Amino acid sequence: MKRYKVIVLLLCLTLFAGILAGCGSHKKKEKSEESTSTSKDSGELDDITLEGMVSDALSGMTLKEKIGQMFIVCTDSLDFDAETEVTKKMQQKLEEYKPGGVIFFSYNLKDREQVKSMIADIQKSNDIPLFISVDEEGGSVARIANSKNMQTTKFPAMSEIGKSGDSKKACEVGETIGKEIRELGFNLDFAPVADVNTNAENTEIGNRSFSSDAKTVAGMVSQEVKGLQSQGVSSTLKHFPGQGQCGEDTHKGYVDLNATIDRLREVEFLPFESGIAAGADMVMMSHVAVSQVTGKETPASLTKLMVTDILREELQFNNVIITDAMNMKVITKFYDADQAAVMAVQAGNDMILMPDNFEQAFEGVLEAVKDGTISESKINEAVSRILSVKIRRGILPTDSKLFRHNAGK
Repeated sequence: MKRYKVIVLLLCLTLFAGILAGCGSHKKKEKSEESTSTSKDSGELDDITLEGMVSDALSGMTLKEKIGQMFIVCTDSLDFDAETEVTKKMQQKLEEYKPGGVIFFSYNLKDREQVKSMIADIQKSNDIPLFISVDEEGGSVARIANSKNMQTTKFPAMSEIGKSGDSKKACEVGETIGKEIRELGFNLDFAPVADVNTNAENTEIGNRSFSSDAKTVAGMVSQEVKGLQSQGVSSTLKHFPGQGQCGEDTHKGYVDLNATIDRLREVEFLPFESGIAAGADMVMMSHVAVSQVTGKETPASLTKLMVTDILREELQFNNVIITDAMNMKVITKFYDADQAAVMAVQAGNDMILMPDNFEQAFEGVLEAVKDGTISESKINEAVSRILSVKIRRGILPTDSKLFRHNAGK
C-alpha cells in the first residue's frame, strides 16, 4: 500500500512539473536555466564533463584555429560574390581562416531551400560547426521574416509586445522565431534588444525596444531568452551597457551615452541582469562611449572597464561577449581593422563581429599573440567560452571527433 502511494505521489509530481514547463514557468525553470543554460538539444552536461570536453578540443587546435573561432563574419568578407551560395573562393577562405560563425543578411536569403543548402555547405567547411547567425528581432529588424519566400512569422515591433504587459508574449515570440529559424539552419539570433528606450529621439533603437520602463524590458527580455533557447537557438542581449538614452546613431559616427554608473545600475543594467539570470548565451557590446564612467571617449566595446570589470565581473556574465558590428563608422572612422580587433580582445570580448577587413583583423590578433601583446591564455579563455556555448546548445555534437583526438594516448 505504501509503495502504491509513493508511485501515485511521483506521478503527481511529474504531472505538476510538466504543467510548469514552457513559457508559463518562472522560478523553478529559471533556477535550472541559470545554473546550466542547457538547451533541449544538448542534453544535461555537468560542469566537469563540459570543461573536459572543451579542454580536449582546445588542446587539438592550432593558434590560428583558435583565433578563427573568435570571429563572426558576413559572406562579403569571404567573397563579395558569395551572396546566395558558397563559391569556391568562399570555401577556400572558410577552410583557411575557420571563422567561428557567419552572419546572414537579406541579400543572402533567396528562398528556404537555397538558405538550407547554403548553410549546410558552410557547415561542411570546418570540424567545429559555425554559429549561423542573423538579426531576427521582429518588427523592422527581421532579415528572414521580412524577406520574400522565407515563409516565417512576421511579428510587430517589440514595443507593441511590451505594451501588452504580458511577458508570456515575449516568450512566444522567442519560441516561434527560434523554431522557425532553426528549421532553416540558424543557431544564433542577435536578439533580444535589451535597451530601455528612454529617449524619444533615439532613431537607432526606437520601437525595437520593449519599453521605456526598465522593469518591463527586463521581464520581456528574460522570457524571450527562454523562448529562443528552448528551441536550441542561442540568444544575444544587446546592446550593452544599453543605448536607449542616446540621441545619435553609432552606425553613423561617435556617440556618447550621457549616463553615470548609478544611472546605468538603476535603469540600463536591469534588462541585462534579467537576461543573464535567464541563461543568455551572448551579450553584445555597444560602440557607445560612456565617458562619465570610463573618463574616455573610447567605445564601450573597446574598454576593459565596461567589458571585463563591469559586464564580466560586476554583472557576473560567464558566457560569450561579442562586439557589435566592427564595420560601423564609429569604429572605422577612428581605428584600422587590426587595431580595433586587438583592442576588442584586450578589453575582454570573446568574439568580434563583422570586422571591416576580416583578414587584416585576423592577422592583427595573430601578430598580437605572437609578440606578447595578447597572451595565448586570454585566447584560450575566450575560445573555451565559445566552445562551451556551442556544446551546450547542441551546435557542436558531444560525439565530435574533437573530443577523441587524445584517445589511446
